[in-house]
Formats: sequence, structure tokens, C-alpha cells
Amino acid sequence: MHWCKGSVRILINQHRDFQSTIIEHLDRYGPGRGRIGQEIVQNMIKLDFLVQIDFTPETPITAHVVWHYDLDQGLDDCVEIIRNKETIHSLKIRNNGPQ
Repeated sequence: MHWCKGSVRILINQHRDFQSTIIEHLDRYGPGRGRIGQEIVQNMIKLDFLVQIDFTPETPITAHVVWHYDLDQGLDDCVEIIRNKETIHSLKIRNNGPQ
């Protein structure tokens, strides 16, 4: 997690603390079912396993949340977000530099 200047928070199965289903939890505390891939939601339900990863790579404005049914795959998604952001950032610098 050295690539994160801010915090990283991992919550696993928080829906159980509220005695709610995964769907209820996503609809109430998450982005809702429609904003997470259908296959991911189906596997969350099937496995009754919910991973939430909150991370802040640079500033509070750049905070991200990844929802998944598998911790390793969720972390891979976080790394991919960071890699894509770095690529976009370097392109902006290159495009905004001297012409």
C-alpha cells in the first residue's frame, strides 16, 4: 500500500454487523447494486462475502471505494485504479507542458 499517500481501510462482511443481506447493505451503505458489476454482486450473494476497500491515493478528493467478493481481486482492482490514474496524470502533464 506504499502507493497510497492517504489511508486504506478494508471492511469484510460489514453487512453482518447490521444483520442485513448483502443487497440491503449495498443499497443502504454502498453505491447500490446497479453501480457494481452484476457478476460481482451475484458472487457476493452466492458466497455471502462482502469486501469494501476505501483508499485515498493522493488527497481526500481522490478517494475511491472498491466493492468485491474476493479480497485479492479487490486489491488488484485498487492497484489498477492507481495505475490508470498515474497514466492519465502523466498524459495530462505531457499534454500541458511546453508545445
